[in-house]
Amino acid sequence: STAENVTTYTWDFGDGFLGSGETATHTYTQIGSFIPTLILEDNNGCTFTYQSADTLYIEPLPVDAGLSGTICQFDSLQLNATGGDAYSWSPSTGLNNPNAAAPYASPSQTTEYVVTVNLGSCENTDTVTVFVNPAPQVSFVADEVCFGTLTQFSDFSTIAAPDSITAWNWDLGEGLSNDTNPSITYSAPGTYDITLVVESTIACSSTGTATVTVNPSPVAAFSANDTCLFELTSLSDQSTVNPGTITNWSWDLGNGSTSTQQNPSLTYFADSVYQVTLAITATGGCTDTITQTVAVFPLPNASATAANVCFGEEVQFGDSTTINSGSVEQWDWTFGDGNSSTDQHPSHLYPNAQTYVYSLSVVSDNGCTDATSGAVTVNPLPISAFQMTSTSSCVAPVSVNLFNQSTGANQFAWNHDNGTILTSFNSTAIFDTVGEYNIQLLVTSQFGCQDSSTQLFEVFPTVVANFDFSTPTGCEPWDVEFTNLSENGTAYSWDFSDNDGSSIENPNHTFFDPGTYTVQLIVDGLGGCGDTLTINNLVTVWPNPTAQFEYTNVPSPIANGTIGFFNTSSPHVSRWWDFGDGDTDLSENTTHQYAIFGNKLVTLAIVDVNGCVDTAQMYISVDFFGGLYVPNAIIPQDPNSDVRIFQPTGTGLAHYECMVYDKWGNLLWKSNELEDGSPTEYWDGTHQGELVPQGSYVWKVNAIFGNGDIWEGMENREQEFHEVGTVTVIR
Repeated sequence: STAENVTTYTWDFGDGFLGSGETATHTYTQIGSFIPTLILEDNNGCTFTYQSADTLYIEPLPVDAGLSGTICQFDSLQLNATGGDAYSWSPSTGLNNPNAAAPYASPSQTTEYVVTVNLGSCENTDTVTVFVNPAPQVSFVADEVCFGTLTQFSDFSTIAAPDSITAWNWDLGEGLSNDTNPSITYSAPGTYDITLVVESTIACSSTGTATVTVNPSPVAAFSANDTCLFELTSLSDQSTVNPGTITNWSWDLGNGSTSTQQNPSLTYFADSVYQVTLAITATGGCTDTITQTVAVFPLPNASATAANVCFGEEVQFGDSTTINSGSVEQWDWTFGDGNSSTDQHPSHLYPNAQTYVYSLSVVSDNGCTDATSGAVTVNPLPISAFQMTSTSSCVAPVSVNLFNQSTGANQFAWNHDNGTILTSFNSTAIFDTVGEYNIQLLVTSQFGCQDSSTQLFEVFPTVVANFDFSTPTGCEPWDVEFTNLSENGTAYSWDFSDNDGSSIENPNHTFFDPGTYTVQLIVDGLGGCGDTLTINNLVTVWPNPTAQFEYTNVPSPIANGTIGFFNTSSPHVSRWWDFGDGDTDLSENTTHQYAIFGNKLVTLAIVDVNGCVDTAQMYISVDFFGGLYVPNAIIPQDPNSDVRIFQPTGTGLAHYECMVYDKWGNLLWKSNELEDGSPTEYWDGTHQGELVPQGSYVWKVNAIFGNGDIWEGMENREQEFHEVGTVTVIR
């Protein structure tokens, strides 16, 4: 309040309480409406009263403890009080913070909470109730099983009446279930965490956890060696369990005996197939059982036979082994001389005559063995041998004495291979015809052992040398054909007296040098038999004449291809010239004109009084000569071919080109063909198949001779040369 000259201020707060001072503070302790009044007094004692135009309403502090709620036992509910800046909850049971505006309440039973709220000096209270429904009590059990067995769960959860449990939610560690009492077969052994959530009719739920163990199941397994009778059978446990260990083994050995060893062994005394059973127990009490067969195979009964033989004969060994069941699959023989065999019935050739100890070891199809041994004698052989007075003859009949030189024998048999058989100690053989005779002596010892020896006696055919021949005289070189007429020959040797010979049966021999020759034939037959025929001075060879000639080019009056030939050969009676251009001549000396220059191969052949011939050949050089003539008129329809065509003639040309034009310069005909230096084509007075009109036509010729000279052209009356001229066509 503001006023002037005031000495005393008196406040009436309207609730029975007064205050003083220019300003005042008052706390109302009652709820209601109040009109404050201020009484002012100055120093003169004068007073002034001022009543507030506003009514002051004192209301309680607006406190709200929030809404009541319902929870399930063991759940919590967050309270939420408002209206102040300080809070205090009572009772504090079940509250996480009794001095918080919004504590979490988890009472075990229905509880009413009072909250005291302060705001400045104001304070008020409010209440809220947390209703608690009972929660289920979770309880369950599960069987401990072996892997592969069904695990059964049993629920024993409870809840206070009148509520009841209406839902079960299981997490079985390897699957979910809503069954009251579920079951499951786990995929692997181990310990599984189990969670059960049960829910009541009023939607209250509780969770319980536990573990269940699935013990590993062992796998029974063992190996056993199939054995032969009386051998040790070993049983090897190969059972497994994962994880864990096997703690117990129980064996039924199939022959009435048992064992608790892990790896027992025993000997069976009868061959049979036994049913062996192994039962095992692992940690956790899980078991498994397996039954397998164990075979005990019978032993073979080895037996062998062998007969005595003569040396050089094979001993036949026989196997007569028996076995109760199965078969014998392997035979191992030793023959007593370092050799062996795996055949069932082998044969063996011993290296010496003596007694040998052999053995046989047999193996059955199941690997069971037995062995036996024996002795066999190899008796020595007698030795057959004899001598003959000779081994062959070139004539028949012939007599041969045979002398016996055998040892170790007491019986003898001769076979002369000619139909004669004798049993005497010595013998004589007679052979009447040509042939081979295998004489055999067969001898026998006291043990019946035999030996034989054979020698060949041959009676060969008689050899007769003879031959015929062609004409034995002639010019060098002279060929003579020889015809062999020998009898019973197998090889031939010819000597022609010219340091040459032949082994051909019918040779054709050339005598190269003139002279007289003796011919000899040596004939060899079978068994060294032979004969010889010699004919003295049989062949006469005459010497040949010698052909030769000379030549010269004839230049007079000008070179025109004429050559002179001069025969300088040795004496002869006839001759023949070949000039190499198709012409020949029989003159002694002669001349010949060639159509073209160049090298020519000339041949001269001569014949002497004995008819002997010689030939000489020589390349001669014909000096260059050439020329070209162009005609100046043709009559196309004339029967005479010389005047009917226009054909330049010439020789020695290397290049040539001839053209015919009409008076307007049109080309009517053209040629550049040469053969042996001479033009070969002609113009017949036509153009495009039609005869040209009568009149003069222009020819032009370009020509080069073989020596490089250029043709100057045709010479006119003024002795001038032109490469261009005219030809007149006359019709």
